[in-house]
Amino acid sequence: MNYVMKQENGFTLIELIIVIVVLGIMSAVAIPKFIDLQDDATEATAEGIVGAINGSAELVRGAALVRGVASAGGNVLVSGSNVTVVAGGYPAATAAGIGSAVKIDSDWSGAVDTTTYVYQNASGNCTVRYSVVADATNPSFSTAIDAGCKK
Repeated sequence: MNYVMKQENGFTLIELIIVIVVLGIMSAVAIPKFIDLQDDATEATAEGIVGAINGSAELVRGAALVRGVASAGGNVLVSGSNVTVVAGGYPAATAAGIGSAVKIDSDWSGAVDTTTYVYQNASGNCTVRYSVVADATNPSFSTAIDAGCKK
């Protein structure tokens, strides 16, 4: 009699266990990266708001210069919004100024904080500040992202 050894196809139990353990370790390493995406999204949103503020401020100043209200301040109509400008033509740090020039979604709110206009996210841990120097000859504005936005 001739006996022929039969070749088995498939994986052994130990091989399957090793693969499952390796996949578990890989997922344990990858999960913290995905959890940290919320902080990255908040920081990116804050940087987007800074970009919107910078662009809007320059657009409003250009409109104020063209319409002749930049030297003393006043109001200028930009994209259907009446925006209050200070001497120099940049939007005032008020709701009628930069708050009217920049449209932000409902997750962020804007309010005046002494001489700056502050945008804050719904959870209150990230703030973007806008301030302006009213000067007819050398006007300027600045934007800043608070440390709470960057983890």
